[in-house]
Amino acid sequence: MQRQAQNWGPHGLSRAADLTDEALRAMTYRDLHDDFEDDLLLAAAARVDADYVVTSDRALLRHAPVACLDPADMRALLRVRAAAADDAE
Repeated sequence: MQRQAQNWGPHGLSRAADLTDEALRAMTYRDLHDDFEDDLLLAAAARVDADYVVTSDRALLRHAPVACLDPADMRALLRVRAAAADDAE
């Protein structure tokens, strides 16, 4: 990891630490959802305080501890919000 970090420039070690934090945070989701790649996605969403995760992964939609929507539902939500914004003007 340190060797990779050197290739990332002067902030390489900081970035390596961030990646380690993400991996550790992802491990906390293992009991809820047994897919490490999805767990990394959930950890990243939590880190940026995302309102939603958009996915077609049915297992993730069922087990995620954050609001997950499939693409069709997200499009519908965005349409409703856009219409509400238009009405507010």
